[in-house]
Amino acid sequence: MNSPRSASSGEASSSRADRYDPKSWGLTTQVATQVVARGGDDRSDAKASADPTIGKPVGGDTWELFVSCLPADAMEQQFDLRSPYFIALHELGGAGGGQLLTAIAKRLNVPIKRLVIRRQSFGTELATLSFFDLRATNGQTVRVYGTDAQSDEVTRNQLRRVLMARSRMCVVLTPSMTQAEWASGLTALAQTLQEQRARTRSLVFVPQADSTVLAALIAGFSRRVVVPVATAPASARAVEAWPFLVASWNKLHASTSPDTPLSLQWLLDSTWPDESPATPPTSASAVAQADAPQLRDDQLLHLHAYANGVAACKGVEACCIFNVLTLQMQARAGRSAVAADVMMRQGRVLVATMQASSVALGLGKVIREGVIKLAEHFVVLRLIRGAPNMLLMVITQYDSDADLAALKAEMSQQDRFFKAAIAR
Repeated sequence: MNSPRSASSGEASSSRADRYDPKSWGLTTQVATQVVARGGDDRSDAKASADPTIGKPVGGDTWELFVSCLPADAMEQQFDLRSPYFIALHELGGAGGGQLLTAIAKRLNVPIKRLVIRRQSFGTELATLSFFDLRATNGQTVRVYGTDAQSDEVTRNQLRRVLMARSRMCVVLTPSMTQAEWASGLTALAQTLQEQRARTRSLVFVPQADSTVLAALIAGFSRRVVVPVATAPASARAVEAWPFLVASWNKLHASTSPDTPLSLQWLLDSTWPDESPATPPTSASAVAQADAPQLRDDQLLHLHAYANGVAACKGVEACCIFNVLTLQMQARAGRSAVAADVMMRQGRVLVATMQASSVALGLGKVIREGVIKLAEHFVVLRLIRGAPNMLLMVITQYDSDADLAALKAEMSQQDRFFKAAIAR
């Protein structure tokens, strides 16, 4: 069945012969040859091109891409040649996620950039896409696109479908609407993913209203598509879902091998920069921070004593204290073989998820402690008071609630010891 794009314009068929010419897009033959050598879409993380740049810079955070075919066809080919690690922000039945893109970029203190697509030889502006770039833990760039292109309606819809289908993760903002509008938007989205043979690996809904009707519609939608579907906690301010979105991205890209260092993984930081005008922008922890001076060497030794004291409690298998921002291990104890990178990475994901849920419930961002009860274990997350950004993570066997109470008593005692050490 012909796609709407191929059937809608005679211009597309007339330029079909040169649509694959890399020179018309300002690309080099060497890059195209590398893509053929890798072959197919099954590119490993190590081999995939890490360069997300499309077009040529012209100044003012603006790039230009000259094409001799439909803009959507050109972008589709660009995504075959460039890095596939990007996120698409889309609004269900709305303006394509432009407001969410702007809100997140403002909170992250990153500039909004533009990609202007122009007609080859004439320079006529065909469409403009907005995006911003983030730095992953491996030093590479993850691009975030808004699907609302500045263009005519046909071109805008074509670009929207390509961005959603080719993104690694597609975020769908679902505003307050009627049941019929929700159903219509979800049906159109399902058709887009099916017709475009979507390569997206995760679809995350960000509801702006807590509705059982919407939850039921999303559940039905998830059965019609092959893409894994997740739903963020409902919040009137969609920007507050960013920690959840980062946690979803990191879950998708975290290595299954505990030996893989963070420097080789496409992980993002879920924290907001400091918005205080009195100091330069710095990262803020996803958990509450206590006002305290920088730790001295002797105080760091007390963190090791803290970890050893907790690890001595009955049932404790693993205990670690790490910087939740930099993922630097400060102290570790216990007999568990769980890798340090795995504990730190999962600890930060859990904190980000709890924070997103707390904000959605209107309870604020401050998280002092969290306890997760599993089938046979407890996972305890606790802020180390007096140590900026330091998080205690404990994995302990579950025998009785008395064991958990004893563990908390030990942590409280270690808090007092550490507070006394800081005061010296």
